[in-house]
Amino acid sequence: MAAGDRKVLTAPAVPCLCPGCGGAVRQRRTGRSACRFCGLEMDLWVAAPAVRRASREDLASSLPEAASETKPPCSGHPGNASVTACGRCGDFICEVCRIHVEGTDLCPRCFEHRVDRAELMTLQRRFRLPSMALGLGIFSIFGGFLFSFFASLFGLFAMGVGVKALLDIRRRPALEGKGKAIAGVVCGLIGTLVWAAVFIAIFVTGTLK
Repeated sequence: MAAGDRKVLTAPAVPCLCPGCGGAVRQRRTGRSACRFCGLEMDLWVAAPAVRRASREDLASSLPEAASETKPPCSGHPGNASVTACGRCGDFICEVCRIHVEGTDLCPRCFEHRVDRAELMTLQRRFRLPSMALGLGIFSIFGGFLFSFFASLFGLFAMGVGVKALLDIRRRPALEGKGKAIAGVVCGLIGTLVWAAVFIAIFVTGTLK
């Protein structure tokens, strides 16, 4: 092979996906980062891109196949041949666009849509605010027997967590647990009022004596 057939090439950037939800993580520097979709924290190391010497044949084999009459073009890259169809919208997608998640091939647009609406099972499993609100609410009612007035503070926490869960569910309708979140808010309100009233009654009674 002639020397002119070889040249230095920079390897294409490798996308970094969150190990929790599969969302794209964009970070330019090494350090601590949190996924903008599911909130998972992780340490990322950003290294310089690999550089190798490749022949023109190697370069040609690494490029996506061109669209033809037998292989329809990708909806995102018309010059590339499609390898499959998006499992949500049905658009043809090439290997560059294909995102395989939870057993389904998605185009980038549908992947972002499913992440934004929390339609991925991984995101739903990580959504524990409704259960947390309900647990705090129940504890605020019965915990007063052990912690007296301080149980009402758990009621306030329950209401705050429950409201946050309801706002998240409203923004991302696929999330489950609306009933638990509402029950948590109600229990937290009851616990707060009951034990605050008990504390006030004890205080007033002691003052009158």
